[in-house]
Amino acid sequence: MPFGRLYDLPTLLESTIPLDATIVFEAQQHALAIRMSCRDYVKLERPERIHLVCELPERQRPQAG
Repeated sequence: MPFGRLYDLPTLLESTIPLDATIVFEAQQHALAIRMSCRDYVKLERPERIHLVCELPERQRPQAG
């Protein structure tokens, strides 16, 4: 749910997504999507930006194949 504030829920956004990136998310139907700049989304929703992604050590990464 990209707009948790509508339901009094916190909204989180990965901190490494740059503000000039384009984000895309579902728009109530699987066949419809909304595309907007991350900067506009942050202005609109005011999500808490936290670091959610972590890198796996080289030895734990899945092998391409």
